[in-house]
Amino acid sequence: MDNRNMFQFVPTEDDELVLFIYAREGMQDRPVLRLIPQEHRIEFYRNEKDAFNLNEIDETTMAKLEHKKNILVCEVLPAENTGEVEISNSYLIDISI
Repeated sequence: MDNRNMFQFVPTEDDELVLFIYAREGMQDRPVLRLIPQEHRIEFYRNEKDAFNLNEIDETTMAKLEHKKNILVCEVLPAENTGEVEISNSYLIDISI
């Protein structure tokens, strides 16, 4: 399984969402999340060369995202032999529909 396509939305105490994805090569440059609610997916444009889909978004998460202007993204790397993850990069990303 390609872990690069794994993701998780995690709610915060303030009822915000944080998106965790596996770290990717290169830096983000004007990243955007484009919601496609009717298909339960999101197009993630990280930079002009790196775009990918986040599929099977549940209705509750999609509804929350539809009311947000942006979301915090944390890119993570697995830490060796611990099962833990390390945040390698984080940034705020605009949401569009």
